[in-house]
Amino acid sequence: MESAIAPYLGAGDSKSFFELCHFMDGEATSPKTMGALEELGRKVTGSDSFKRIYYFAIHARYLLKTIEAIPMGSCGETRVVLEKPLGRDLESSNKLTKALSEKFGEANVYRLDHFLGRKMAANIHVLRFMNKLTEPVWSKEHVAAIVIACRESA
Repeated sequence: MESAIAPYLGAGDSKSFFELCHFMDGEATSPKTMGALEELGRKVTGSDSFKRIYYFAIHARYLLKTIEAIPMGSCGETRVVLEKPLGRDLESSNKLTKALSEKFGEANVYRLDHFLGRKMAANIHVLRFMNKLTEPVWSKEHVAAIVIACRESA
């Protein structure tokens, strides 16, 4: 992967970029996996208190179990971004909304339209490099880690 990305980075930047990348395999609905992800966050940031953003673009049937698997004994901010649809019907949507609000607080939950969210994730580099207002704060001095998770097969 490094050889594929290196031409798009400046001279010598690919090594420092890949030192900041961490890959982890696991089941998102597993508390063991989510605990390991939390531990990776501590290792990368060197702190128990760090900011987290969980971005879930997964099938609705996995959302509640995944949300329940996230450890909450940690310090630091936690934000959750979800792509719609949220649930299979009104009942499952209400159950998920209640769980999210109880665990994270409504102010920390962001819901995106499925298609708008997909385009946002696909074009995140445009936000980083083409927007002169946000570019300075999206640097290594302000972002400790970026985690993009879940492959959907259903």
